[in-house]
Amino acid sequence: MKQSLRNEIEAEYIGMLLMASAGYDPRAMITMRKKIVKKAEERPCSEHLSTHPYVHSFQRFMTQTHIMGEALTIYNETPSQKERNSEDLIWLESLVLPK
Repeated sequence: MKQSLRNEIEAEYIGMLLMASAGYDPRAMITMRKKIVKKAEERPCSEHLSTHPYVHSFQRFMTQTHIMGEALTIYNETPSQKERNSEDLIWLESLVLPK
């Protein structure tokens, strides 16, 4: 794996753990990433795709049982503000993925 791709995936991993510790469901990160990549693929020469790991490399790493399991454990042990955080993710998605 190229060093820059490795760095990107490591940053995403750390972000997923931070997201989980803040009460956000880490599985939402994968769903959101799929939507962003799909939207970006509709526009040729997307800067996002040229500077971020391809969704398949990201998904393969992040959905490994021990990786996602660690994030889900943190998420499940976090005091609940989950309902509010779910609403925040919907709002964020509307900003990132305009219709």
